[in-house]
Amino acid sequence: MNATKFLVCKHQLSHASEYFRNVFTADGGRSEVNVVVSDMSVPSPATQFRWFIESSVPCPGLKDISDETLETCMRLAKRFVALGLEARCSKYIHQNALSRQPIVALCWLNWCLKHRFDPTVQQSCMPAVARLSLTSLEQHRHMLSERIYADLLAAKLRACYEKAVSVFQTIHRMDHFTCELPQCPRCGRTKEHMKVRVLANPCRKLVGCERCMRDAGCEIEAKAQGDLQAYYQCPHALLPLNDNTEECQCQTASLSAHLRAQTERSSRPRQRLASDRSQK
Repeated sequence: MNATKFLVCKHQLSHASEYFRNVFTADGGRSEVNVVVSDMSVPSPATQFRWFIESSVPCPGLKDISDETLETCMRLAKRFVALGLEARCSKYIHQNALSRQPIVALCWLNWCLKHRFDPTVQQSCMPAVARLSLTSLEQHRHMLSERIYADLLAAKLRACYEKAVSVFQTIHRMDHFTCELPQCPRCGRTKEHMKVRVLANPCRKLVGCERCMRDAGCEIEAKAQGDLQAYYQCPHALLPLNDNTEECQCQTASLSAHLRAQTERSSRPRQRLASDRSQK
C-alpha cells in the first residue's frame, strides 16, 4: 500500500475480519502485517483500506457507509471476509436503493452481482433499475446477468399491460359524459326555467336524465369488479393485452422487424471494437 502504515487493535480487527484473524494466527502474533488491498488505483489503496477500517472497526464508533464508500466496502468486505461490514452494506442498499436515481441503482445492482451479495440485496435494487428506459437497459445490459435482465424486461412489459388498462379506463370514463338539455330525450322531463342534466351511458347505449339513469351504472366496471382488461384489434381477432395471450400470426412481420433492429443494435459495439483494433 505504498508503505502506508495503520495502527489498529489486533483484537478488534480479528473480530471484524476472519481474514485478519487467520493472518494473525498464522503469523504467530506479529505486530506488523503487509496487506495487498486492491489492484484499483482510484481511490488509492491506502484510502480504500482506511474506509474499510473506519467502517468495520469501532474507533470508538463505526463510520457510516455512504454512496462514495459503498463499492469499496462491499469489495473489501468480501476480500477480508468481514461479515459485519457485509451486513452493513446490505442494510444500506436495502434502505436506500429505491430513493436513488435508476442509473445509480443499476451500479449498485452490478456491484451486488460482481461481489456476489445475497439475492435479496440484488432484488432490493431491481424496482429502481426497472424505471430505466428500455433503450438504457439495452445499453447497459452487460452490467446485468441474463436472468435479471429477463426479469426486468418481464416486469416492464407487465407494467405496460397495466398502463394500457389504465388508458382504456380513462377513455371509457370520458365516454360517460354529462350535459344539460332543455328536455330529457328519454322521458321528456323538463324543469321550469332550467335545463335538465342528461347523462350518456355508452355501456348500455342509453341517454337520459338522472332519474332515468338511476340504476344504469357503468356495465363494464360492474362486470369486471376491478379486474379490467385492455384489448387490441388486429385484422383477425380481438386480443387481450396480457401475459397469457399469444400474438396473432399477423404480428410476425412486426416482431421480426424489431428483432432485426435489436440484433443490429447489439452488434454495433462489437463492430466499433473491431474497427478500433484494426486502426491500432
